[in-house]
Amino acid sequence: MVREKLYEKQTRFTIMNRNKRGIALNLKDPDAIAALDKLLEDADVVIENYRHDTMERLGLGYETLRKRNPKLVYCAISVFGRTGPYAERGGFDLIAQGMSGLMSITGEPDGQPQRAGVAVTDLFTGLYSVAGILAALHQRERTGKGQHIDMALLDCAVAATANQASTALALNSLPLGNPLYGAIAWLPNDAVARNAFDQLSGQSGASAQSLFVEQGGTIRNAVIDRLRASQGGV
Repeated sequence: MVREKLYEKQTRFTIMNRNKRGIALNLKDPDAIAALDKLLEDADVVIENYRHDTMERLGLGYETLRKRNPKLVYCAISVFGRTGPYAERGGFDLIAQGMSGLMSITGEPDGQPQRAGVAVTDLFTGLYSVAGILAALHQRERTGKGQHIDMALLDCAVAATANQASTALALNSLPLGNPLYGAIAWLPNDAVARNAFDQLSGQSGASAQSLFVEQGGTIRNAVIDRLRASQGGV
């Protein structure tokens, strides 16, 4: 068990830090701050995910750093963002999954809400952060000035609920669970696909849905093959 835990930590560290060069600094040590100041002189991007006001108290907030390096792009990542009623609260991926509604649409419809198997809101926020940073760098080419980017896990998690959130707002109802048949929702909404599915299964409606759950992969592949054939093998 100890060895497995050790390997898990090693693989996680390797996945997150491969091809990177790193340095550890004690931000309360004057010598470390001096080293950091040297790095910041010509840095393009700073990314931090400390709790609210931590960097400001250390003298490393955006307003301070941009005076030293006006071209700096500064990305602050937190669960609730730097403004709003929850700005001072800490948190992590699981909280964002729960509060955003992602957990309510994960798992069986008659079961309890489930978290995703990976830290999806961490990943979503990382992707949104990259987009924001690249946009800021592009803008800097025109203006010569950096920007402050405020990224919140909860914001990104809500955005990721996409059509589920839109449906819930439109119908004033909370979607629960994610049944397997929902993964192929295009079948009953597409006449060609629905006919192909019914012909192959010999059933339709609820019976066809039940059959798909039992033999999903085989039937789905057969439907796809039939559709491709109808389109000239495309």
